[in-house]
Amino acid sequence: MASGFNWRSEDFSEPFDPNNFVERISANIDGGGTKGGQEGFDPVKLKNHFLETIKSLQQLSEKTDAQIVKLEQVCKDQEQKHKENTLEVEKQYKTAMTQFHDLDDRINSVATKVVHLGDQLENISIPRQRVQETTQVMKYFEEFHPGKELSPIFNDKSKLHEAANLICQLLMVADELPKDQFERVYRKILEKYSTIESDLQREFVHAYKDGNLEVMAKCAKTLLPFKNYHLCYEELIKMAVEDKFNSPDVFEDVLPACQTMQEIVTKVFDNNAEHVLAKFVQYVFEKKLAGYIYKQLPEKEVEEEAYLKKLAQLYGKCKDINKKLADFRLGSDSTFLDRICKPMFSKYLGKYIEDELQYLEEESASTLNRFYNSIGHIKKEIKQNFISDMPDSLRELQRKIPGRDKNALKENLLSQDVCVSLLQDNKLAIRRAEMLSSPSELPSNVYRIFKIFLKYLGEEHFEYAIDVTLQFLPPLEPKSPPDLLLLNVLSTSNTIFHLIEKHFTDYILRNVGSSVIYSKCASRKKILIDTLETKLNQGIDRVLSSMVNYLKFLLNSEQKKTDFRPENETLGAMAQTTACQKCCRYIKNVLPELRLGLDGKNLELVLTEFGTRFHKLLLDHMYQYIFSDIGAMIALCDINEYRHTMKELKIPLVERLFGVLLALFNLLVVQPDNLKDVGNDEQLADIDKAVLQQFVQLRADYKQLKLGKVFT
Repeated sequence: MASGFNWRSEDFSEPFDPNNFVERISANIDGGGTKGGQEGFDPVKLKNHFLETIKSLQQLSEKTDAQIVKLEQVCKDQEQKHKENTLEVEKQYKTAMTQFHDLDDRINSVATKVVHLGDQLENISIPRQRVQETTQVMKYFEEFHPGKELSPIFNDKSKLHEAANLICQLLMVADELPKDQFERVYRKILEKYSTIESDLQREFVHAYKDGNLEVMAKCAKTLLPFKNYHLCYEELIKMAVEDKFNSPDVFEDVLPACQTMQEIVTKVFDNNAEHVLAKFVQYVFEKKLAGYIYKQLPEKEVEEEAYLKKLAQLYGKCKDINKKLADFRLGSDSTFLDRICKPMFSKYLGKYIEDELQYLEEESASTLNRFYNSIGHIKKEIKQNFISDMPDSLRELQRKIPGRDKNALKENLLSQDVCVSLLQDNKLAIRRAEMLSSPSELPSNVYRIFKIFLKYLGEEHFEYAIDVTLQFLPPLEPKSPPDLLLLNVLSTSNTIFHLIEKHFTDYILRNVGSSVIYSKCASRKKILIDTLETKLNQGIDRVLSSMVNYLKFLLNSEQKKTDFRPENETLGAMAQTTACQKCCRYIKNVLPELRLGLDGKNLELVLTEFGTRFHKLLLDHMYQYIFSDIGAMIALCDINEYRHTMKELKIPLVERLFGVLLALFNLLVVQPDNLKDVGNDEQLADIDKAVLQQFVQLRADYKQLKLGKVFT
């Protein structure tokens, strides 16, 4: 800040703090602020200093206002000058545009006159030139009369192209004249015409062999009006094919040959290049590729698989070549490549699908036969629903028939390897169908291929394996651990079901998804899977029944009445009964087999069913006994062991059922006064009071202590 009262506008630039400003001016004088000390403060001096400062600030404000007014006036003057300059420039621009339009009109007028003058000169020049050319032609025409000698131009090799142009004109004139009067002249002209044409053709061929494209182009241009002009490029095509196709696989030479030919014809034939290149491609397809394909796919009998693979391979190569040739300029016909490709394969594609289906049938049957032979199994026809409807006694007798014992079924007849093999064959067949079928026939062909897959994997193998296994299901009331062979089939079944669904999604759906065939494919697959699942469900239900009934047999045969009402009521070492131990041991042994044969939701459903059935069996079993005090403690030990064993199922519902069962058995061991408290326990709160009362009736002291109305 300036000293004294010499203020400047810069002293008040932003950010400006008025309080700070007042503090600073008061601190600069004696008697104000802290200058002179507290005792030296003089308000009069401070007031006078403020007044002087205010006066100085007012003067600065007036001075600043005057400067502002002056600057505003300067801006207004400059603005006015700019407006005047702008108006002047606009006038000049309008004048220039007017002059430009006038000049443009004059140029157009002159150009029109020049064009008109040129047309007049051309109209005068063309007839004159034609007269001269006609005169010259008539002069040469006269030389072809008998006894006249031809001009040197017709025999001079260096003037071959000039002679060619003349002979074409002479032949046109001779064609218009009466043949009876000018027959000898016409014949002589035609003879010379043929000679010159042949000479040009030879020159063209020599130029190609020498690689002289300029001479080739000159010959092609001269030959254009000749009648046999096509022989020019046809000979070129033949020579090019002989030179360019040397590989054992013709397909490898097609693209390089076409690229080379395109470079040649573009420089030699100019406007006819596309036509000549198209002729070259057609010649290659009809003469080279067709012959190569015929040799690769002979008429004589060959292995069906090799034939189909080769057919798909050759057709795929042809489609790839067509796709690449589409980038070449082959004329305006977009169907040209397809038209020249179809005749080469029409004989093979017409019967393709029948060949494919026949091969697939034979190969699928062979795959199954190889598998059954490898395990020593003889496949036989099975009467549906006959074995499963037999009584157990007849089923046991049927198993004793020679060749039908359990040893014959130690091998799982359902093979994942067979499934993978049939899947692979079906995938390859569908890929070939995608390659070789027309778009309209593809959905139907894929459906027919898929039917063979469902027939051999689903019916001939999968369903057959289930049907055979169902004949060897364990009896309903076994007295030994039931055979769980069905679980091996279930284990493989889960994988095969997944593979069938994946095959349908990946290969069938993409080809039939948008057609009416989709519903047929989906329905056929659903019917097969529903049939297989129904049979598997029947089998697993039978196995579960057999397992639970075997547990029932253990309980009935091993459980003694004295287990829960011993003669000696002294409290000794508590241990589970023999029945409990054997049941729990059996359950622990079969659980790994169930988990190996089932997974996911299926495992959960089966374990739930098994757990609930065993719970009901155990409950009904315990209702048969009367429990003394010590017997109730032993029963509680049994139930606790059952509960721990069933926990291994890892099914919440089953764990809850056995938890409630344990709580119910507590009613047998508590003091009579505590029965109601136990009955009101959280686990038993939702249990019907009649059930609780029924359990109380199992106590040996029920009548003695008159407990008949505890929960009524």
